[in-house]
Amino acid sequence: MASNQTIIVKSRCAYTDADGKRCKTITSITHPFCPDHTRHIYGVEVRPSQITAAGLGLWAVRDIKRNTHLFNYEGERLLKREYNERYEDSHLGVYGIELNRRIVIDACRTDSGIARYICSYQGSGQKPNIKYESDGKVIEMITTRFIKAGEEILGDYGEEMMTALGVE
Repeated sequence: MASNQTIIVKSRCAYTDADGKRCKTITSITHPFCPDHTRHIYGVEVRPSQITAAGLGLWAVRDIKRNTHLFNYEGERLLKREYNERYEDSHLGVYGIELNRRIVIDACRTDSGIARYICSYQGSGQKPNIKYESDGKVIEMITTRFIKAGEEILGDYGEEMMTALGVE
């Protein structure tokens, strides 16, 4: 289901070096940076998830301390009504997270950032190592424990979402 809700967007890496030269690499997955600069800046990379049928996941390429703010969940901000209308036929938008009682952040576009690749821990045999914290204005991705290089970054989508996805 996720693939028919993903809008692939290509753009140039946003990284600029100390001399003001911008990276020339075109990216369609790891926005706003190319894969190399995503690894360098955030310490993560996008690659296939360890979870069967999950698609792509997000992996640590260096050790990350507990309570580290990695990045924010980015995407299009929609009123709940607009979000529900968008996904009326499928009854589910797989990249939407409630920002507050009125607004949903929809990360269906690949230029929404790399937080969209965090998979839910269900089916991994592990526990979540990241949490979603919202102050009503932004959703932050915060580590809940020390994450070793080579570990997949896993969140908790919640029971309702997992049931809707058909995962028990």
